[in-house]
Amino acid sequence: MARIDKIPLPKILAAFRGLLDFYCYRNLPCVRSWPRRPKMPRSPASTAASATWTDYAKTVPLTSAEIKDEATEAAAGTSWTWKDLLTNAAYNHLISWS
Repeated sequence: MARIDKIPLPKILAAFRGLLDFYCYRNLPCVRSWPRRPKMPRSPASTAASATWTDYAKTVPLTSAEIKDEATEAAAGTSWTWKDLLTNAAYNHLISWS
């Protein structure tokens, strides 16, 4: 922690985001290095979910034009894209990618 004279302007704060953390402690402006979370080992479930997502992400570009058109039509009028719709269907086990 280092004491400073005043908190910098928002433009300067934005430039240092991720590097420095500006804050007030007992009404004194201070700066410190940006807090970092220690890396934790990934759980087996997280690793498995990552592998599933990787497999899914590889198959999406191979989706046929027919399915893309149908999904685009189904997503019309919503904030979803055809990929959002297919992802939701795949993860809720409505369709199978194998």
